[in-house]
Amino acid sequence: MENLEHQNNDVIVLDCPHGTIAGVHRPFKCFQDVTLGTNFTRLVNNLEAILTHDKRSLIEGDLNVNWDTTNNCPLRFQLESFLDNFLLCQLVDFETRFRYVNGICNLPAWTC
Repeated sequence: MENLEHQNNDVIVLDCPHGTIAGVHRPFKCFQDVTLGTNFTRLVNNLEAILTHDKRSLIEGDLNVNWDTTNNCPLRFQLESFLDNFLLCQLVDFETRFRYVNGICNLPAWTC
């Protein structure tokens, strides 16, 4: 088991006899002097390293990327490119968290 990230993202990797399992959590904001784009690129690079090491991998978790197709979200485009390059599929491609303010549902803008 190995933790590939510190402070900004969490990636826990389990090497199993039949493949590799990676648990990922990317908070919606950075806690260091790092931009969201730089932080996300580092996370994607770590995920690429996992898949290069073992093609029989399962990556699960929360990347906090906005899948709203009406929104121009560079993180979503970067994630889609990563998925295409490694022939992966994203099982959840819709907003999973909603926030209510004064009884009105607002999608969180910070996910992009």
